[in-house]
Amino acid sequence: MKKKRHVREYMFFQILGVVTVMLFFKGEFAYSLIALLIAFLFYRFDPSIKDFCENIKHTRKIFWGQIFIGYVMAGVCFIFSWNSKGLSIIWALIFLAVGVLHAGKVQDFLNERRG
Repeated sequence: MKKKRHVREYMFFQILGVVTVMLFFKGEFAYSLIALLIAFLFYRFDPSIKDFCENIKHTRKIFWGQIFIGYVMAGVCFIFSWNSKGLSIIWALIFLAVGVLHAGKVQDFLNERRG
């Protein structure tokens, strides 16, 4: 149960990273900053995330790392879908699937370290 919750939290931040970059590339700088602010507010004030953060060392690095992975995914997505709208949806779904797998592996690694 806990593992699924953490994977969902990782994915939330990855999706926010993707949204932020897509808005930034489209010239919506204010909206991209708002998306980043939302991520930060959730990180600071969401009780489940605060609880999660208290139990794991180096959580800030993991948090910003997940957002960075979201940025990388969005960048690759943007490059591949420069001219094609339909293709961008396909690439977004592919990277979302990769993100879910990655978040699961990160969580497994952290669980092993905690013992």
